[in-house]
Amino acid sequence: MTQYEVAKRQLKSAPRNWAISGAAGFIGSNLLETLLKLDQRVTGLDNFATGHERNLEEVKRLVEPAQWARFDFIEGDVCAIEDCARLCEGADTVLHHAALGSVPRSLADPIATNASNVTGFLNMLVAARNARVGRFVYASSSSTYGDHPALPKVEDAVGKVLPKWTAAMLEGREVTINGDGETSRDFCYVANAVQANLLADTTDNQDAINHVYNVADGERTSLNNLYAEIRRLLAPDHPHLREAKPKYGPFRAGDIRHSLADVSKARLLLGYEPTHRLAEGLKLALSCYVGSPRSPWPTAAVPHVE
Repeated sequence: MTQYEVAKRQLKSAPRNWAISGAAGFIGSNLLETLLKLDQRVTGLDNFATGHERNLEEVKRLVEPAQWARFDFIEGDVCAIEDCARLCEGADTVLHHAALGSVPRSLADPIATNASNVTGFLNMLVAARNARVGRFVYASSSSTYGDHPALPKVEDAVGKVLPKWTAAMLEGREVTINGDGETSRDFCYVANAVQANLLADTTDNQDAINHVYNVADGERTSLNNLYAEIRRLLAPDHPHLREAKPKYGPFRAGDIRHSLADVSKARLLLGYEPTHRLAEGLKLALSCYVGSPRSPWPTAAVPHVE
């Protein structure tokens, strides 16, 4: 039995009160779904800036009515300390996923990015402290590593492209790749991110507390190879894609050239083990893009445990 299976059994037998900021986002809503299916009590917060109400509706459809009844939702903003206090009240643990991602977005709108990612984060920390929350797990992205050239990325070094491409290809629209297509990412299926969050929250290994962890597959894929693999999987049912080719645009300011995560620390201290690699995850993801509003692919998440 894996450490993740052990953690889920323990939660089933001893439910907790969870608080999720960014609950309507693609990671937050998948966390919500998993926790409700484990019969946990969850309070969620979102302002729908990047999250979507349809993600919550999808969770409601996938869980039992009695499980959904254990969920309370607050439409609010981490930039408002009073909303953070409401979220954390009575919580045993906090999973903080509310943020404005994207380096290019931060360059275009630094004020909003700072308010959400810095002030909002501080608000959540203060609210959790005041509510005497037992554990606080928060996440950022591989963008925290900046443009440091070393690979793989290790913890102490200082978009959702798949659904967009898939929709464009199915509709016969041309896909634009920023740059030459050799930009690479360590694409991480969302189930892996959910696993890491729950392991970080439930670990009783004192050596694992107050650490930063990479959560990814530990494999690097270029955008050109990703496009080719999506085309290969879709072409049997969509013959117009067999000869499809992308067009290339300019590099975006602020984009990271390569991202590859070293997940050995999470394996050692948390018992983390990716359950979905790129090839198998893509097969699942492509069907989700047709039938589900939620994206199952973050990139190289970096959760922190306190």
